[in-house]
Amino acid sequence: MMEKFPNLTPSRVAALSCLMQYHEVHVRKKVPTEGFARPLAFGSAVHNVLQWVFDPARAAATHQPDVEALTRRAFARAGYPDAVQRDEDRNRCLATVTAYLASDHSDVDAATLGTEAFDELPTGMPTAHPLTLGAKYDRLLVRPGAPGVLVLKDYKTGQPGQVDLDGACIMLAIAHQRYKGKFEQMIVEYDYLAQVGLARRQVVSVAEAREVWKDLKLRASRVYNATEYPAEPGEHCMLCPLRKTCRPQLEAGLDELDELFE
Repeated sequence: MMEKFPNLTPSRVAALSCLMQYHEVHVRKKVPTEGFARPLAFGSAVHNVLQWVFDPARAAATHQPDVEALTRRAFARAGYPDAVQRDEDRNRCLATVTAYLASDHSDVDAATLGTEAFDELPTGMPTAHPLTLGAKYDRLLVRPGAPGVLVLKDYKTGQPGQVDLDGACIMLAIAHQRYKGKFEQMIVEYDYLAQVGLARRQVVSVAEAREVWKDLKLRASRVYNATEYPAEPGEHCMLCPLRKTCRPQLEAGLDELDELFE
């Protein structure tokens, strides 16, 4: 029976660098289980609060969202094992969301097409395993001053890093097919949030994403056509969840290394 490969999403695209990593983590799902992860729980709560704040149906029912009540609701369901940490993060989330909403009125007043909206796109690419692109948009919005521009919003609660051009490619490709002919332009905005509100915004245009699209297609085709999945060591190993079991671990006493330099 042929194994079913999952949709290629922005969160999975980094694993294309290693056949073993993609197959073990995303197909077989053989990932070492970890306990409660506080940063992930905090990030999920922030996403939930912003989803409820901008949800079009909720906005139609109430003019002014009660951010404090929505924050309490998000953390009541977050599953924190430590009540002190939960309360600390709840206060940090409330400060973060409140400051973010005050930092850009064009976003607050923008028309929201959807929040936490998932979409997918079968590619028809001739691979051994069907390749479907998938993405979840934290918010789809159109600003009052730019009605011809569709903004694909992605919230981040970690430290700003490199621009995720691969992820932007996937989001833009799906949105292009979904909203073809309805907008003159589409952009991806990665908003990094902190207690100051909007700490940094990275914007990716179609022209910028185009620079990596051909390479992304090649990497995706290689993985989805593969029938064997060897390890492919590289810089991606540093963040791979299989790094402790994939390759034999080396160990030596410090004195043992003297022989190299004698």
